[in-house]
Amino acid sequence: MAMLQRAVIKRAAAVTVVSQTMLERLCEIGADTSKVHVISMGVDLTCRFTPGTTAERSTTEILFVGRLVEKKGLRHLIDALPAILKQHPRAHLNIIGSGPESARLLSQATRLGLVSKVTFMGALRNDELPFRYRQAAVFAAPFVIADGGDQEGLGLVLVEAMGCGCPVVTTTVPAVNDLVHNDTTGLIVPMGDAPALAKAICRILSDRSMAGLLGKQARDFAVDRYDWAVKAEAYAGVLKRIAMRGDKMRDCNN
Repeated sequence: MAMLQRAVIKRAAAVTVVSQTMLERLCEIGADTSKVHVISMGVDLTCRFTPGTTAERSTTEILFVGRLVEKKGLRHLIDALPAILKQHPRAHLNIIGSGPESARLLSQATRLGLVSKVTFMGALRNDELPFRYRQAAVFAAPFVIADGGDQEGLGLVLVEAMGCGCPVVTTTVPAVNDLVHNDTTGLIVPMGDAPALAKAICRILSDRSMAGLLGKQARDFAVDRYDWAVKAEAYAGVLKRIAMRGDKMRDCNN
């Protein structure tokens, strides 16, 4: 795979990757990174993923959105829930998504006596998600590196939540470095650390003033860097540079 990636990059006029972490991986395999640009995917933060104007944000709902696979780390969030409930007995975890770990996660929640405190909502349409982000007290993205090495390349659900002004808690997976700055645009805890995850979520549930500030700062950060218009301009810039190089080469050959 590394040999193929090096060959493709060598022949390409330009290459884009969605995070600094992915650029670092290309460096590790010896690829020519001089033509690689870090430009993440964008999100519609102007019309769709925006803060609510009418509904009040919950003070008890913890939200998870993502495919139910190992790298999403949902099992650690479920493990954290008993500690959260000790401080916030009315807290409730809503899980949006489906995947191969669904049965195992439901069994885990049952074993921990959390059936009444966890709702598996299944997959929702993209246009249904903004309401959920606007309503939640906190969005949790407990990413981990899977046993096979699989991990998040970007974590676009974080951008969606941040765009809706929802305070976020996530982990130290490398890709998160591009998105969340600890105590400024969200809270970051060690991956796989359920007690730390519980503590961070409780901070947000307990301090609504801090939660509101984190949500606002996260929204501002996301709009400046991840809105569709910003990303379209960045990709257009790459294409323009390629076109200019082509024009110069043709002039030299004439």
